[in-house]
Amino acid sequence: MTRTEALAPLLLLLLQVGDRPKKIPDQPKARKGGKSRMQRPMDDLLLDPVLPGDPNYVPDEGHEEFSGEWVVPTPSVDEFKPIISAALNEYLTSSDVDDFIVGLEETGATQATAGSGLAPELVKRALLLALDRKQRDREQISRLLAALYQRGVLSPDQTATGFALLLKDDEYLSDLQLDSPDALTALAQFVARAVVDDVLPASFLSLEPQEKFTPGSEHGVTVLARATTIHSAHIPSLIGKIWGPGDGRPVEQRK
Repeated sequence: MTRTEALAPLLLLLLQVGDRPKKIPDQPKARKGGKSRMQRPMDDLLLDPVLPGDPNYVPDEGHEEFSGEWVVPTPSVDEFKPIISAALNEYLTSSDVDDFIVGLEETGATQATAGSGLAPELVKRALLLALDRKQRDREQISRLLAALYQRGVLSPDQTATGFALLLKDDEYLSDLQLDSPDALTALAQFVARAVVDDVLPASFLSLEPQEKFTPGSEHGVTVLARATTIHSAHIPSLIGKIWGPGDGRPVEQRK
């Protein structure tokens, strides 16, 4: 047997292996994992979604519709105290009422103040801060209260409740005098100015027990008596300048 005849079976085998098709016709292409694409359950995600209005649409009762409006919860009175103190200090630096109101809105404390106790707390904190400041800052606080009233953030009743938080507590007013000797006179000036600015009702000047509060029998009554004297002895335009020429306003506005 020649060498060519001996190699013939091997050559025939190699030709058969090389001619074998790489893929059987109509056989799906194999993917990683050994499964075809048609067998993968994830393909269900590619189906068109069933939208509202389609007869086959079934609402998902486990999820609520969102309105797209971000609601900030109203803070409690205790949570509000440091917030309003920081906002008032910032206002005294910038004198920007708009920024002050925006800050209240961001804390959920603007229109939600009615009935929540936040509006009276705002007034009380503003007065306490002003009592420890100079005339210019006291003028700024008076102007802030007037601006908040004009823009509907504070009502006269809410402002009256804020003043009452101080004037009904003689013990607290006694402590205030230790830190600010002119506290009673300054509070009387704030009351008179607030009445002229329509921030407080004129009935607040009454020394008699009122519907919503009774002034302290010693210091509270003293404040209201001094406020009544200031209000009756001065014309409104002068009370508007009660904090003197150092109130921070342009000269032409103080004439």
